[in-house]
Amino acid sequence: QRTFDAVAEREVTEAIQRIWSNRDEFSITEQREVKPAPLIPFKGLISDCKNAFDPPRTVQLAADYVEGQACTRFNMCLLCKNVVIMSEHLPLLAHYRNQIRATTTNTGVDLPHVALYEKSLSILDQIFDPDTSEFSEDELDEAIASAEMLDVVIDPLVYSGGEA
Repeated sequence: QRTFDAVAEREVTEAIQRIWSNRDEFSITEQREVKPAPLIPFKGLISDCKNAFDPPRTVQLAADYVEGQACTRFNMCLLCKNVVIMSEHLPLLAHYRNQIRATTTNTGVDLPHVALYEKSLSILDQIFDPDTSEFSEDELDEAIASAEMLDVVIDPLVYSGGEA
């Protein structure tokens, strides 16, 4: 049902590669050399951000964007070059995925920017697919189970109001 053109598929693939690459920057490993100034990401709801003051071009082109202010487009994080996703984000991401799925499959809902949500859903599906994810299957299963207990507004356009 969800077919993407080549450009959209490339965007999704690039976003997934960026997510794993950015995550590696913040993962602690024994081989890592000690740096004098550690990276401190902005703590967001569904992910962290390497630099909230450097949003993607699509955000910078928005009419309400003010240069020098932090990005406020939290529904676009998954497609941003600055996204950092760690295991602690997985329950909310699983919940967000459920909300997007429910809204995009509900034929009575007129969802603006549906292409953005379809790309986000595709990214989330890859994050939660044990074959393509860099998280362990146990981490993914635990996050999906935890998401069932959540009722939080991540994006008002896809929030179901506690309905399953």
